[in-house]
Formats: sequence, structure tokens, C-alpha cells
Amino acid sequence: MYNLLHKNFLIQKKYSIFAMLYGMVVFIFFIPLYSNFAYSMGAFGITYMLFMTFLSFDAKNKTEIVLNSLPLVRSDIVRAQFLSTLAYTVFSLLLMTLTGLLIKVSPLSFQVPSIRGLDVVITIISISILVSVALPIYHRFPSGSIFQIVHFILFLFFFFVPSYIGTFIKGNINESWVQQLLQLNLNSPWFLPLIGIIAAALFLIVSYPLSVKYYTAKEL
Repeated sequence: MYNLLHKNFLIQKKYSIFAMLYGMVVFIFFIPLYSNFAYSMGAFGITYMLFMTFLSFDAKNKTEIVLNSLPLVRSDIVRAQFLSTLAYTVFSLLLMTLTGLLIKVSPLSFQVPSIRGLDVVITIISISILVSVALPIYHRFPSGSIFQIVHFILFLFFFFVPSYIGTFIKGNINESWVQQLLQLNLNSPWFLPLIGIIAAALFLIVSYPLSVKYYTAKEL
């Protein structure tokens, strides 16, 4: 298992600098519009890039054929894909935090907020659901065309929807249902994140055995 995770991280070494540059671009262009979601949007985008990179690398180099010639259980290979994505998420959040600190001490003219716990929760929930949908599709349709289309749609959805929801709520702040939602969040700030975490966990619980099933049935 360790060797599989190590392999998935070695692939990403040359993309680390590009990932940091991407984080800076997110701050520069998205802070004025989506200041509350810059960290989660940046971390989500970096994780998506790293996730797609290791899947594309495996497909291009037919890594699965090599792995399945070794004494490895296929469920371990799938588990390593899920765990690698979790590790990418942690790496991306740390990278965005570092980028935010660097911009704070730079001569740039705009203010960068500090990362919040909510940014971490939003990123983990979004990535968990994205991967839970994407990996079964990836293993079910080896040709990749359907996977690429679905994954791109999911990326756009999770990248922009959280910020859109925030903007929509601000624009309808006087609506009664918005007031009730805000009051709920004020009285129980843990409630909505908890619902998201439970939903993400359920997606992962369903996705893992499904991914193993499709991968095991795949002819390599």
C-alpha cells in the first residue's frame, strides 16, 4: 500500500511549482469576487489537477497492467487511489495556506483572509463527492471519453457552486427561508457542515466497493 501511495506522489513532483502558481492565480483573480471561498476553490482545483494527472499517467503508461502482474490485491490498488486523493487534498490545503501567507507579506495591494476550518470542510466534502462519482466511472468505462466528460462537468459544478450559493444567499438576504437558514447556522454552526460530511461519507462508502467491483471485472 505504501509503495502505491509513494508512486502516486512521485508522479506529482514536477507539478508542485505549477500548483503553487495556480494557487496564486486563484487568489489574485478570485479574492475580489469570492473572498470567502478562495482557499477552498484553490485547494479543490489543485487536487483535481493532481487527481487527473495520476489517472492520466496510469492510463498513458498502462500502469494497471504492470500493477496486476505483481502480487497485489486489486482492492488495494483502488484503495490507494482513494487515499492518494485524500493526501492530495491535504497537500493542496497546505499549499494554499502557504500561498496565502506569502501573498500577505508581499507588496500586492489586496488583503488575503486567513484560512478557516470551513474552507477545509468544504474542500474535503467537495473532493470526496467528486472522487466518489469519478472513480467508479473511470473503472467502468476504460476508454476514458465518458469519464472525461462527466469529470469535467463535476469539476465545474463543485468549483463554482459553493461560491454561487454564497452569492445567491447574499442577494436574497431578506427572504424568510434565508433568514431561517442563517439563524440555524448561527445557533448550530456545526449542523450544515455535519450534513455535508455525512453525505460525503455515504458517497465514499458506496463508491469504494463499486470501484473495486468494476476494477476487478476489468480485463487488462
